[in-house]
Amino acid sequence: MIFATTAPLKQGVNEIETMKDQQPLGDTPREEFRKQLHELADWVADFRENIESLRVAPGEKPGAIRAQLPAQGPEEGESFEKILGDVDRLIVPGMVHWSHPMFLGYFGWTTTAPGILGEIISVPLNVNAMTWRTCPAATELETVVIDWLRQWLGLPDEFGGVVYDTASVGIMHALAAAREEAAPFTRKFGLINRDLPRFRIYTSDEAHSAAEKAAITLGIGEENVQRVETDADFRIDVDALRKTIARDVRHNFRPLAVIATVGTTSSASVDPVPEIAKICREQKMWLHIDGAYGGAFAMVPEYKWASKGRTRRFLCRSILACFTSATSSVCAACSPSCPKFCAATPSKERRITWITASSSVVDSARSKRG
Repeated sequence: MIFATTAPLKQGVNEIETMKDQQPLGDTPREEFRKQLHELADWVADFRENIESLRVAPGEKPGAIRAQLPAQGPEEGESFEKILGDVDRLIVPGMVHWSHPMFLGYFGWTTTAPGILGEIISVPLNVNAMTWRTCPAATELETVVIDWLRQWLGLPDEFGGVVYDTASVGIMHALAAAREEAAPFTRKFGLINRDLPRFRIYTSDEAHSAAEKAAITLGIGEENVQRVETDADFRIDVDALRKTIARDVRHNFRPLAVIATVGTTSSASVDPVPEIAKICREQKMWLHIDGAYGGAFAMVPEYKWASKGRTRRFLCRSILACFTSATSSVCAACSPSCPKFCAATPSKERRITWITASSSVVDSARSKRG
């Protein structure tokens, strides 16, 4: 016979029951959290309803906000009401309100109600969409939505894509694809000690600074981004582009890519894409269309002219457009149009080259691991 005490078992059951009543370390009690969510929902609705009464931009001098904040972090957490009060007292007056109806600088920004609701849903889901396995729903929803956008923009079936956070990242990834095509295996071996030419990227003097940032990041170099003069309508001068490329070829540079802009930041001008595409075909260069500002207008029948010629087969290699809600949701596309590049890519990895709801290429590793 075996004799045993039940005391430890009873003690363990009691501990489990006690743990059920406890909150996770560092988190808010459930009912209190529910109450705070309702308060925050009211705050958001009131903020949007009364935003016209706010100053568009603060009038304080630099350092004024910092001077009102404690120099050391608090030893204990503060109440939700006090934190929300500090937001009203310090943060809101110290902001440039991009959603204000009188904000006319930079990009037109539309913080829509559906966008805010989407953000609220996405945060607790804590999605990590690195591969299909980490979140099948995110990967497959992304694929479907990107194809909707492709259809709305009138792009050929060859285009596909992924979602990214900013247009600048989209430009960088498109240029990474161009670099990989011009110098295969760069992602594996790098650019140095490979007897490669100096690559050149061309864009207008009205285009976004993302071109230089991408060149720095990709090891191409800021000085190898050639800013081409614009015409009276702030569009890239095609003759000047042709002459700049010819000059670089004479000096043993390798023309890599042209970034044509559909809607520049400063004037919303639209570069002559069909003419630029002709030069790119002649020079065997990558053409990326930066439509972060104006590309999405091609969905509207009245603005179909914005996509003039770009839907012809392989007119461009990648396109980026922004579909703005609460946050910048960018869409770019990259066509696997280069036979040489595609032939060198194993079929399992070829799935598409790249497109984005922000930019760039679908990393072939995604299809390998997924």
